[in-house]
Amino acid sequence: MKRVKGCLNSNCDEYKKTYYKVSDEYCVKCGTKLSYVCKHHKCFKQIPDDIKEIYCPVHIAERKDKKEKRNDVVKKIGGGAAAFGTFILAAGKIVNDSLKKK
Repeated sequence: MKRVKGCLNSNCDEYKKTYYKVSDEYCVKCGTKLSYVCKHHKCFKQIPDDIKEIYCPVHIAERKDKKEKRNDVVKKIGGGAAAFGTFILAAGKIVNDSLKKK
C-alpha cells in the first residue's frame, strides 16, 4: 500500500473526502499544500513527512492489537484441535487393543 496525501483546509470541499497521490503537491479545489494523511477511513489525521507509515500511530496500534487477537484465537483453536486429535487417537488405540484381545 502506498501513502496518500489530503487537503487539510477545513473550508475546502475536498477536506476529508479525497486522497491524492504522493506526487500531487496542491489541492485542485483550494490550492492548499497537501500533507500526508492516515489512510484509515474517516481518520484523515496528518502524518509527519519523515514517518513512512500509511496509518497514524493510533491506527497502527489498533491494527497491531487486532492482529495479536486473531493470532491468539488461532492458537487456541489449533491447541483445541490438537488435543481433540490426541483424544481420538488414544480412543482408537483403546478400541483396537480391546478388539485384538478377543
